[in-house]
Amino acid sequence: MARFVYIIVRDVEKKIRLRNTYTKPGETDTSVFIVEDDTSMDQVVQEIVDRSGPSGMKILRICAHGLPGMVRIGRDCLFDITVDKFKKLKGRFVARGQIELHSCQAGSTNTSTANGGSAGWITKLATNAGVPVLAAEKIQQADPDWQWEGPVYTFYPLDGYQQDPADYGRLTREDRYYQ
Repeated sequence: MARFVYIIVRDVEKKIRLRNTYTKPGETDTSVFIVEDDTSMDQVVQEIVDRSGPSGMKILRICAHGLPGMVRIGRDCLFDITVDKFKKLKGRFVARGQIELHSCQAGSTNTSTANGGSAGWITKLATNAGVPVLAAEKIQQADPDWQWEGPVYTFYPLDGYQQDPADYGRLTREDRYYQ
């Protein structure tokens, strides 16, 4: 079975620590990395690569603070300029793998940031990693069951992604295809 990799920033970790597990109920073969405030994006990506295991990842869950157009991870922000670092993840996912951004408003498409707001940078992240990225447009809670609050959008890679997008629509409350 593929790994479920969790990247959780330290101050969010404090909120979910009380439930005695950081992972979604029922998942096995998990790996959790708690990101400190001084961790660079390069270190975060390398941790993901190291934790992906030889059989690849099924889901990479990132739980960090977000705003429309960015997600704060360690000392850096994940947005349209830094998503290129995630090219190292291409080929490290199993079939139907995905990235989930559990970050406030990361999936909001009502922004005017470079490259089309969240749709631009998250689509670029999906393309660089080679898998769809799910993100919500509303404020997210540190939920013990990893549930979404509000509409969730799926952003698909642009470079010859072969998986049928309809397979991912049932994973979200609302599914839109962005290019």
